[in-house]
Amino acid sequence: MSKKPNKTRQRILETSLELFNLLSEPAVTTNAIADEVDISPGNLHYHFPRKANLIDALFAEFSEKIHETLDLAPKGGFDLEGFWWFQHLLFEVVGQYRFIVRDINSLMGRYPEIEKGMDKLMQRERVVAAELLLSLREQGILDASDQQISTLVESIVITLTYWLSFQRQNSKTLDLENEDIAKGVYQLISLVAPWMREPERSQTLKHAELYR
Repeated sequence: MSKKPNKTRQRILETSLELFNLLSEPAVTTNAIADEVDISPGNLHYHFPRKANLIDALFAEFSEKIHETLDLAPKGGFDLEGFWWFQHLLFEVVGQYRFIVRDINSLMGRYPEIEKGMDKLMQRERVVAAELLLSLREQGILDASDQQISTLVESIVITLTYWLSFQRQNSKTLDLENEDIAKGVYQLISLVAPWMREPERSQTLKHAELYR
């Protein structure tokens, strides 16, 4: 018999995610979360004895959703339209859990499990990105050497991981809306487009304007 989902635990997670995204994780106390959920601090600590347990649970959700999205990539790769759709899906997950990537260096320094998890996540992203780029080359869309693809892979992973952190520093605000996610997709398109053959390059650059 499967366990019924714990509604209080889920409310704590959802509220914490909302507050962390809005105010940043260091600025939110467990007491503030308990107040927002309308439960006692003791009730919250019953489900999450320490704040670290709460952070780890949210990171586990984030990691699971990224892996689920990466699993959508077929072994044979996407066509060009599918490739950009896939990048947008990844950025949507990043946006949903933006407090993690926005403050990733700080979080990794204070929560060792997140550092381990990010290492695994980024390695999986590298593998999938390489497979998709190699597929585009096999389809005659991409004109890049193995070394150039390797460099593109690193640039894609860096952009996916640190884009919102850069945007926060650039805008000096935590108020990051959907347009900031779209600009992240635009950055990825701008990285890959120069290595495309025509007519795909022109089509891609035209498509990029939708995200600019």
